[in-house]
Amino acid sequence: ADIAGEVEKLNLPAGVTAAYSGRYAKKIEEKKVVGEDLRFATWFAIIAVLAYLLLHFRRVQSVLLLFFPRITGLIWTYGLAALAFAALNVLSAFAGAILLGHGIDLGIHLLGRYEQERARGLGPAEALESSFQHTATAILVASATTFVGFVALSISEFRGFREFGLMTAAGTLL
Repeated sequence: ADIAGEVEKLNLPAGVTAAYSGRYAKKIEEKKVVGEDLRFATWFAIIAVLAYLLLHFRRVQSVLLLFFPRITGLIWTYGLAALAFAALNVLSAFAGAILLGHGIDLGIHLLGRYEQERARGLGPAEALESSFQHTATAILVASATTFVGFVALSISEFRGFREFGLMTAAGTLL
């Protein structure tokens, strides 16, 4: 609720002013600021990742091939979070921006290797097979170490770290 709007509804006599203060008012203000920061961080991450992909691969097809699975995984991650948690805390709310930047590198390496193999003259099927043959192990190890790091956070007694760890571990898998 908008606190200023609630104060205006009081219909106070002329010369009398009122304002909300204390923990409740601060909580509402903090929630508003966090919401604004979350929107900014999310849009900044999306735009930065899209810009990097366009600069790196210079093809919209490559951007779509990498970006849409990432967004799908994030949607699934937030869907699981909605089922698992009553509400997101400050840390877990920023998980989307973190996971967007974290997970995109694996696809970049795989697609980059595929393009190298195609440039060497391999056909699509052979280039795909070679890409997975030479890149899959490194991608799986990198993902596994990140997953373990996030799982380690999930055993914390602090609710913020626990939920963030669970959400980002699930997001890493997705």
